[in-house]
Amino acid sequence: MITYFIKMNKRILILIILIFLCVVADAQQGYLSFSAAQGLNTGGIIHPMFEQSVINDNTVTVAAKQLKLGNSFNYRGDLRYFTDDYFGFGIQATLMRGSWQTFHSERKIIFIQRTTRSVRARGLAVAAALHGRIGDNTVMPYISILPGYFFGTLDLVDTVTYSDQVKTSVWEYESLNSFFCNVAAGIDFAVKRELVLFIDFELQTLTVSPQRAYLKFLDGSNKLESVKPSEKVIVFVDQITSDYSQVPDENQPKREVRPFFPLNNFHIRVGFRFTLGRY
Repeated sequence: MITYFIKMNKRILILIILIFLCVVADAQQGYLSFSAAQGLNTGGIIHPMFEQSVINDNTVTVAAKQLKLGNSFNYRGDLRYFTDDYFGFGIQATLMRGSWQTFHSERKIIFIQRTTRSVRARGLAVAAALHGRIGDNTVMPYISILPGYFFGTLDLVDTVTYSDQVKTSVWEYESLNSFFCNVAAGIDFAVKRELVLFIDFELQTLTVSPQRAYLKFLDGSNKLESVKPSEKVIVFVDQITSDYSQVPDENQPKREVRPFFPLNNFHIRVGFRFTLGRY
């Protein structure tokens, strides 16, 4: 049932995009735009999953380091239609490629255990858009409000060194899905009738939480048939009630309290628009 619902939603989205494309293509003030952007972190959190520590003789020093996943490079395509010289609307899709963030920690029981944990977020954001602009059809400042939905995953790589043993595990945290509402401001520069160059500044405030995590590789191998389900699948829930009189079932996925990850950033975007019709 869930799979059917997802497929239907994708079909409806594609249909809406096709209808909107037809409207814009026939419009008097329609634009097809392509752009790239660098996202800069605007905030983070101290997260218990990510520790920064080092051992020196018999002491361990733990340093605060924020988890910031908003630093990313992304590509966008969008369609927009202006009803007059001032107001317009549109749709857009943004492919986000997050940068890796790495944490190092050391712990000592008998031997020193060193862990390197690297994490990044990536995904697709689909948004509607409301635009307002002024100008003389040559230089046109504008502002935009962008409500939308983010579909994402998080990649997590752990490398653990203990004595002379090195173990590496690669996890994928899935369904980092969330609604968002971004705001942007920019300037369009009309190079010629058919081409507009632009620079755009966009603020994103977005926090995501996974539904499940899957072990993808263990020590470089994706042959995980012998790995117990409790060691290769994690289900995230809002609340866990444990009965210590019961032995956990290793043939069931492990359950953990849901973590939250920040994707807050400030985008600086440059690109170009093709004019569909005329101003």
